This record gives sequence, structure tokens and C-alpha cells, in this order.
Amino acid sequence: MRATVAWMAVALTVFVLTLAVVLPQEGRNAVPANKGPGAGAVLPSSELELVHFLPTRHVTDGSVDYTAHVQRALDAARGRTLRLAPFPVLVSPLPRANHCLVVRESTHIVGGPACELRTDVPAVQLLRIELASGILLDGFTVRGVGGVGRHLGHGLIQMWNCSNVEMRGVRVVDADADAIAISNSGDVRVLGCSIERGSKAGIYVTTCSSVVVDGNVVRDTVGHIAPGGQKVGAGILLLSNTDSVCSNNLVERGVGVGIACGSNDRQREPEGILITGNRVVGVKNPENPPTSGGIVLANSQPEKRTHVVITSNSIRDCGQYAILVENHDGALVQGNAIRASLASAIVIGHSRSVCVLDNVLTDINSEQRNGQAGVYLHPHTSDCLVRGTVMIDFEKRGWPALIDRAAPGLNRVE
Repeated sequence: MRATVAWMAVALTVFVLTLAVVLPQEGRNAVPANKGPGAGAVLPSSELELVHFLPTRHVTDGSVDYTAHVQRALDAARGRTLRLAPFPVLVSPLPRANHCLVVRESTHIVGGPACELRTDVPAVQLLRIELASGILLDGFTVRGVGGVGRHLGHGLIQMWNCSNVEMRGVRVVDADADAIAISNSGDVRVLGCSIERGSKAGIYVTTCSSVVVDGNVVRDTVGHIAPGGQKVGAGILLLSNTDSVCSNNLVERGVGVGIACGSNDRQREPEGILITGNRVVGVKNPENPPTSGGIVLANSQPEKRTHVVITSNSIRDCGQYAILVENHDGALVQGNAIRASLASAIVIGHSRSVCVLDNVLTDINSEQRNGQAGVYLHPHTSDCLVRGTVMIDFEKRGWPALIDRAAPGLNRVE
């Protein structure tokens, strides 16, 4: 068991990739900028319509590239609102660029159920937003090429060094790396978004402060090939953030980890993170079992005093361990409902002062491995408190509620 937990920490470290610059992509020949009536369509009001920037006889089936027109509309909408067209609009990267569209000033981009920005070029950022304050993305779809990505570090929607950011009701489909990636930003809200068939992470937030990730749905993560060749994935990936909340999300099916929180060796430890009220169902990784689970806390740098709270979550049929706490001192795991873990339900490894309180565990260790328990404390744990664990065993497997491998007296069980 000690080797298994250690290997899982190493494997998760491999998975925790920072955002990288992808190789330049050659852009196609886009439709020339419109010379017709739409050429000067900057409306006097605070809301602009994308259709006024498209050619007079534009197509509505997403088959013609309108990158230049959309970028011109975004530039005109600085400080204002751009309403997207009610049909799919195809965009692609310019030569020697790794993004299709870029926003660098306060802009609201809004749409409706039929509004879609799409690309058919792999390994690119469709929408890049950087160095901007006051960004709203609301109610439209972004679609990529999909598939299992390889060694890519980007988001189909990518934000960097922004503040006062809100995404609500945005749908991201078929990302070949991260679906939504937000880094080095503050006052970030991702609310009620839908992610389908992302590759690396559905929602990836790193080195941000005051983040709320609430009420989102992430389904069918297909997995991503990391540089070492391992297949990894995450529904929601939170790295090195402070004072942030991940709440009331549904992560359903897919490869990897449902919700992962931690840091790598180049970033600070997370601090003040609340993970609450989430439902994680059917997230696994048969090709790389150590990088699977419901909710995983894993730091790979020396500062471990993270004080992360995992409370009132529902986790079912998720990987080896429903909850893993690795290198996270001071974490609280309370009031979670876990059903049908493959091995131990809650594992605490290489951590101090972790409280595991009042969790309900049903039919754990479905693989019937020896040495498993409802709660497993690694030999390198200390000052941990385990209290109020409820074991429900419909399958009559008879596994213990607790195994404490630390030296006698180092942890407290009540």
C-alpha cells in the first residue's frame, strides 16, 4: 500500500502540467475582410452584432472561415458587448500563431443556444483573453476538433493575467487539451458551464485568487497523453489557487480524476480552498489506475500547509480511492458520501493534522484487495483525527472502517 500511494503521487505530479506554448500552426486562407455594407458596422450603442461584421452574403453552416471578421468585431467591442451570430462561425489561427481570436481589453461576449464559435484546426486556442479586466463570456458554444491530446498545454478558451472574469452558461465541446484554462488571474467566476469530451481537464484554474467554480457540468473526459506516455485527465483541475471555492459541480464519467487540487514544484501551495457539494460519478482510468479517483489533493512541492476543506460531496464508482489526501497538511475531510471505491475509500498519505470526520462509506473495496479499509492512514501520517466514520456494507465484504499504519499514538481515532 505504501508503494501504491507513493506511485499515485508521482503519477499525479506527471499529470499536473503547467500551461505551455504549443507549436505554431499554419493558418488557412481566410475570407478577405468584408468590403460591403458591413465594413464599418460599429454601432453607436454599447452592444454590437457580429452579423454586421460578416460578409453580406455570409453562410450560416460553419463551413467558411470568418476569422478576420470576428477579430474585427472583437476589436470594435472593446469596452462594450459583442453579441454572437445565431449560427456556427468557423475560425482558425493566423500563420505562426497558436490562437484564433484574441481579446486584450474589457469585453462582454454573449450569445444564445445557437451561437457557436468553432475551429477544425487541432492544438490551438480558439479564444485567448489576456491582460484584461472586466471579461464576461455568456451563453454560447465553443467547439474544437476533439480527441485524445498529446503533450499539449493550452485551453480551447484560454485566459491569462485577467481580473474580474465571469463565464456563465458557456458550453465547450471536443477540446483536444483543456476545455477552459484560466491562469494568473483574480476574481474569477465559472458558473453553470457545460464541458463535453475534453481531453486534459474540463476546467483548469491555476495560480488564481478569489475563484468560484460553481454549478458546472463536466462529462466524458477522454484523457490526455502526458510527456511520459501516461494517459491522464481531470474533470476540474485546481492548482496553486488561494481563497477559492469549487461547489455544486457534476463531474460524470471520463478518464482520470474527478476534482484535483494541489500544486507542482514550480508553484506555491494552494491555500483556503473549499470543495463542497460536488457530485463525482464514474470517473476512472483503466489504462493508468494510479491517476484515478473522485477527489484528489496532491502537492509535489515542500510547503504542505494547505488547509483545504472537502465537505458534503457525493462520490461513486471513481477509481482506486474516492478521496486521496497526499502532502496536504491541515486538510479537513468531513461529511462526504462515498460508494463503491475500487480499494480504500479515503486514503491519507504523507500528511499531518488531517481531520476525517463523519463520512459515510458504502460498499468500499470492490476489488477485494487485502489491506484496504474505509479510511487508510499511511505510515507517514501524524496528528490526524478520524472520527464518526459510518460503514455500510450491503455486499457483506467485511472490510474494516480504519487501518492506521502509523506508529502507535501518532494519530487519534475516536
